Amino acid sequence: MSNVAKFLIILNLILAGAFLGAASNYLGQKDHVQAQLESKVREWQDKHTAADTELKVTKDSLNKTGAENSTLKAQNSGLEAKASALQGENQVLVAQSNSQGEALNNATAALNAQTATISAYETTIKGLQDERTVLVQSRDAEKDARVKAEAVQAQLQRQLDDEVAAHKAAMAQLGTANSEIQGLQAELANYREKYGAQGTVQPAVAPGKVLAVDNGVGLVVLSFGAEDGVQNGFEYIISRGSQYVATVKVTDAQAKKSTGLLVAGMQKSPVNAGDTVTNR
Repeated sequence: MSNVAKFLIILNLILAGAFLGAASNYLGQKDHVQAQLESKVREWQDKHTAADTELKVTKDSLNKTGAENSTLKAQNSGLEAKASALQGENQVLVAQSNSQGEALNNATAALNAQTATISAYETTIKGLQDERTVLVQSRDAEKDARVKAEAVQAQLQRQLDDEVAAHKAAMAQLGTANSEIQGLQAELANYREKYGAQGTVQPAVAPGKVLAVDNGVGLVVLSFGAEDGVQNGFEYIISRGSQYVATVKVTDAQAKKSTGLLVAGMQKSPVNAGDTVTNR
């Protein structure tokens, strides 16, 4: 309680006392009024004591409140400092978030590019797989064709082997025939020496063709034979167009065809099947 309040209380007490004194004098009851006044004074003193006590409690409370206020101010300052630090950290986090967002955008763009690249690779791989399928099919077809070709080749090889065997047999027969021809030529020479040279006139024949030839051994098969007047020992000219090729001497005149040997030293070029055969 302030001094002004105390003063007012005391003033009220004085006024009250004066009022009571005047009233006591007026009524002639001074003692009674005095007793009442003392009672009032005690009452007011008790109230004053209670007011002082309350004022002390209030001051203590204010002092405690001031201390708490100082503590709160200190705490508030600390909180403000923390808030400022948190704002700084928040700005850093915002900057980091923006940076990470930009990095995420870049990563997304890179991912999209990679996805497009992967899609292109997948398209390329599918194309390559399709090409591989075509190549595998082509390879299988070539394999089948190769197997068939090998079978044909094996068959041709067998035929060639047969032809070679037949050729060897023919060569053996030719050797025998040559031996016989040489014997006949010796007999003919002896005959001519003994009886004189009276050769058989070689009749004219229509031009024929070379049916087959083996230039290695000089064996030629002609398209005309004994039915055309051909005899063993007759000689014929082989030509190709207007070019002379060789001379052949018949060694085996058969009905429809004849076989002969190329005359040594009379061959200008290899004989081919289809060459023309005429009289000398």
